[in-house]
Amino acid sequence: MNYKGCTQFYFDLAVMLKSGVPISRGLDLARLKMKPRMAETVDRLRHLVHQGSSFWEAMEHFPGSFDAFQVNFVRAG
Repeated sequence: MNYKGCTQFYFDLAVMLKSGVPISRGLDLARLKMKPRMAETVDRLRHLVHQGSSFWEAMEHFPGSFDAFQVNFVRAG
């Protein structure tokens, strides 16, 4: 994901979470604005979260999309 797409993804997700939207629903909504390849990654990410992984743990499964800085940034809260 490019810088602009990444920024938009985190912004959209943050707004939804602050509004009380559950993370799995927020991921569903955020993926609607994405290109198919990234939307597929976010769908798999949502599936892992739904199965009980924390968001950062799920992100670790996709090093091609989320680097260590992003994972640790989310992990730190």
